[in-house]
Amino acid sequence: MKQISLRKATFVISILFLLSIVCTFHPQQACAHSPSYVQLEYDLPSHSLKITITHNTPMPDFHYIKRVTIKKNGVELSVNEYKSQPTKDTFSYTYDVPANEGDKLEATAKCSMYGSKTGELTIGK
Repeated sequence: MKQISLRKATFVISILFLLSIVCTFHPQQACAHSPSYVQLEYDLPSHSLKITITHNTPMPDFHYIKRVTIKKNGVELSVNEYKSQPTKDTFSYTYDVPANEGDKLEATAKCSMYGSKTGELTIGK
């Protein structure tokens, strides 16, 4: 009877040890998440594209939106790199983007730890 209990205890301790090793080497998987919202607004007269991003994080200097990529009609226009995000939740960036009515704009916000989200807008629709 004692031998069965000892085997179970050894098994449980081994599993817990392996889980702790996995969590130690992959901690970002437990707390990282992709942006939850990416919205585009375009002002045709000023050729300005406003991108509003929601990415909730308690540490915007450590876990943040590191890259915003802008495409027009499927062609990459710009890649914008960042070292932090301005707020802990929702914020906006504005870019000068020459476009015309009917053009399709796409913006992808990429997290510094895990995941990305893309928003789209067809100008004039």
